[in-house]
Amino acid sequence: MKRIILLFIAFALTVSFTKSQNYIPFPTTNANWNTYFIYNCSSSAVPFDTSILSYEVMGDTIINLELYKKIYKEKFSAYNPSSKKVIGAIRELNKKIFYIGETYFGLHATTEVLLYDFNAQIGDTIQHDIYFYSIVLDIDSILINGKYRKRYEVDNNWLYHNPDFIVEGIGSLKNSLFGHISDIPTCGTSYWEHICFTHNDSLIYINPTFDDCFPIDTILLSINIKNNNDQINIYPVPFCSEINISNIYNNDIVNVEITDLTNRIVYKEELRDNHINLTINKGTYILILRNSNEEIILKRKILKQ
Repeated sequence: MKRIILLFIAFALTVSFTKSQNYIPFPTTNANWNTYFIYNCSSSAVPFDTSILSYEVMGDTIINLELYKKIYKEKFSAYNPSSKKVIGAIRELNKKIFYIGETYFGLHATTEVLLYDFNAQIGDTIQHDIYFYSIVLDIDSILINGKYRKRYEVDNNWLYHNPDFIVEGIGSLKNSLFGHISDIPTCGTSYWEHICFTHNDSLIYINPTFDDCFPIDTILLSINIKNNNDQINIYPVPFCSEINISNIYNNDIVNVEITDLTNRIVYKEELRDNHINLTINKGTYILILRNSNEEIILKRKILKQ
């Protein structure tokens, strides 16, 4: 009898929680997704274009007789600044979010893809298009900005941040808005990561990796501190175990210091062979180069994958 009562209480709590958690649709206006993005399609020694991509949903448009909400992209970059422009559109139908337009590399320009499916169950495969798919590993709830939202843990098969987490009304918490439908180009290197999501001028969610929704230091850290004639190059980015450093200023003795985002030093040595081997955890770090006078000649954000 006692076991029956406990099961009944558990069932009642589950039903009560389910009823209290209403579906949160995808935003249709005044919403922004910010993405940290680095890209280089030249030689690995060429400086990366480090940028923040800001996506905004705003305004209606008709595509193939369907009503969509336009998506604008604005790029904030240390090397190639650009203005805001329309890059695509989204629509929601029966808790499915469809997208048509460019991703990070201009893919899917004419074909609609299934961006997210909030009807999916554990074990389901979400087929985004003929190339990309996600497998639902788990479903739970997360409290964000005072509201419980359904969260999906998904295996996206190959991307930087795998598994990823998809949340109602927001999308990907790791690969950002379009990360899971964006192919890595065959040339060069690229990396992206979700920064934050805002709605109606309120911060709803921010990636714990970042301190700010618009981390301007992310861009500034990709530029040399001293205005040297020789551009110091750090590559590859992201790196696995070895970092190469070329074009050292005046062949001066350089000390290398690497810190995590809490300013804890994880590596500090004198640079001797223009490369260093690191055995550190995956994540984001700050690399600092100093000359023999202990002056900072370069400060840059690096990514361990």
